Amino acid sequence: MLYLHPTLRNADLTLGHDELLRPSLLGPARLGDLADRFAAAGWWRPLVRHDPAERWYTRMLRSDGVEVWLLGWSPGQAVPAHDHGGAAGAFTVVDGELVEETLNPSGSISTLRAGSRTWFGPDQVHGVGN
Repeated sequence: MLYLHPTLRNADLTLGHDELLRPSLLGPARLGDLADRFAAAGWWRPLVRHDPAERWYTRMLRSDGVEVWLLGWSPGQAVPAHDHGGAAGAFTVVDGELVEETLNPSGSISTLRAGSRTWFGPDQVHGVGN
């Protein structure tokens, strides 16, 4: 099953159908590449919202193996520590910056500025905020 947000119906995703449907083909590097390609495409910009009351998001793509979300964060917004239910993922920061706190033995905190990307493994627990 493949869901595409209406704005994606005519977009060139430059991603093979097998990759979208079989997550085993998408390791950390390919997940990061996918996030970067979506970020660079720019067609999503008219959809972005920055709501001062809450973080904004919309699903752009969903298959049996991949989900792509577009998120808008206003200053001061954050999500507390959470996992992703055994899924791996990646994200690219397009504008502004996010702070990611990884709950691991070292308790690392990373500041991700526009143009940077990161990925998380299936066992990672993290909190993210603007």
